[in-house]
Amino acid sequence: MFNDMKDRYRDKFTVGYTYHADCYCLDCGGQLPEIDPEGNAKHAVATWDKAECPDWVCGNCDLPIEEWGY
Repeated sequence: MFNDMKDRYRDKFTVGYTYHADCYCLDCGGQLPEIDPEGNAKHAVATWDKAECPDWVCGNCDLPIEEWGY
């Protein structure tokens, strides 16, 4: 049930995106196409995902994930 709520509100709490085997902050990732060159959809990274990925940095601007959004 909790995971269903996470999926329902993911777009509202998006702080970045995964795209083409990399991660991007909201500003950089928002400019990427919805589908990557391999045919995979761009995936939203929400505030609650940040704790699971503490070493991520934006693949474009190198902003650390702890500084993404909120």
